[in-house]
Amino acid sequence: IFAVLIVAAAVLTFYYLNLGPTGFAVFEQNTQSAFDEGTYSNVVYDANQSAVVLAANQTSGTYASKIFDGSSGATWNNLTWQGSGVAFEVRNCAIADCSDSNFTTVSDLNNLNLTGQYFQYRTSFDSANDTLNNVSIDYTVAPIVTSVSISQPSGQKSSPTGIPLQFTYTGSSD
Repeated sequence: IFAVLIVAAAVLTFYYLNLGPTGFAVFEQNTQSAFDEGTYSNVVYDANQSAVVLAANQTSGTYASKIFDGSSGATWNNLTWQGSGVAFEVRNCAIADCSDSNFTTVSDLNNLNLTGQYFQYRTSFDSANDTLNNVSIDYTVAPIVTSVSISQPSGQKSSPTGIPLQFTYTGSSD
């Protein structure tokens, strides 16, 4: 029973933290509903182009993504995108609303190497030809080392109503 509980806990941890076996994960925006989680300013999602574009009669605009939560210890690695003409700014933050950080221009989206729990990007549009079709942000999470020791019961037990456990754990997270 104990082994089943450990395996179930590991599977649920990987599922809820969106982790791969090495702590590598990806956030992706490639649908209107995903882009709608961000903020449009003089830009709109055009379903015909499957892209964020300048709104009619506008000469410039911005799109700010939602704030992505990579969990404690996240390192934001690469931002890849499809579209044309847009310029990117990014910020990584320690506070959930990103009020502790400003957007900055980065020269290499393929090697961000930013460390912080939260991440957000913003794109600038200045032409009717500018489009943003999809965006992927990959990140890694430092593993959380936790140890669980069962002290009671010892040996093999069975019960139709449950078995009380006495245990201790060590690590940085409950």
